[in-house]
Amino acid sequence: AGKFTVKLTVKLSNGTLCTTVTKVDYIEILSPPKPLIKVVNGTTICNGNKTVTFQDVTPGVVSREWVIEGKTFTTPTVVYTFSSTGYKGVSLKVTDASGCSGLFSDNKFIQIYDSVETDFCGDIYRYPNLIRAKYKPNIYSGSRTVAKYEWSFPNGTPSSDTGKVPKDVIYPKNNIVADATLKVTMTDGCVY
Repeated sequence: AGKFTVKLTVKLSNGTLCTTVTKVDYIEILSPPKPLIKVVNGTTICNGNKTVTFQDVTPGVVSREWVIEGKTFTTPTVVYTFSSTGYKGVSLKVTDASGCSGLFSDNKFIQIYDSVETDFCGDIYRYPNLIRAKYKPNIYSGSRTVAKYEWSFPNGTPSSDTGKVPKDVIYPKNNIVADATLKVTMTDGCVY
């Protein structure tokens, strides 16, 4: 990209120099625009929602052409519902006022995952002065793998745990409020 000087020399067939013309900054080569895509939902979608909002945020663009699953769109924002989970490809060709075009294309631009069902059960043991709870997770994640468990036990001892199966939790007998929660993070970064 940039401006270039052109020098034209004309010689006759016998080799005689006829003329030389120099034009300074005569040719300008422009850089093509680089497509910039904003994905409102993010490029990793964890909740099984297959509707994705794409926005062309390329500066100085006068036209664009999206191609998503073989369908073409020309609007700056495209709201598209994919038919299935998995990797999804997106292409965006943008053209600026000078007629220069730039292309972005990626066959694995978006990854859509189904939701992971997270639940747990607990065995509760009542004693005269305390309550003891044993919790066990029930995670239905298909072929996906849990990277991290985060248990929370308000009013319990311990009050948190990061094991798959947490240590027994002790609650005071006079405080039966025991809202246990479990948050899991998958190896793909999705959190449930």
